[in-house]
Amino acid sequence: MAKRKRNTANVTLANKKQTTSGIPSPPHDTAPLDPTNINSIISPEEIEVTVETLQALSSHPALIKSKVCKDLRTAVYDFRQACTTGLNSAGQ
Repeated sequence: MAKRKRNTANVTLANKKQTTSGIPSPPHDTAPLDPTNINSIISPEEIEVTVETLQALSSHPALIKSKVCKDLRTAVYDFRQACTTGLNSAGQ
């Protein structure tokens, strides 16, 4: 009978440890707020540098095919797929 009391005491202690909690935290928002302005993501200077870089590379197509530009090609492809205007949206 003493063993049963010890086991019951251990179970009740474990239950008490599980129920103790601190200050409840507020629920996390699952969807982050979408930016409403491009300047909240990228500065106008960064956009200008990007446009100039792409224009410079477009005049040298052989460089675009190099291994160094692989990440750039991937980013441009993803950007083009995400665009909702132009030829991409006309074909769909």
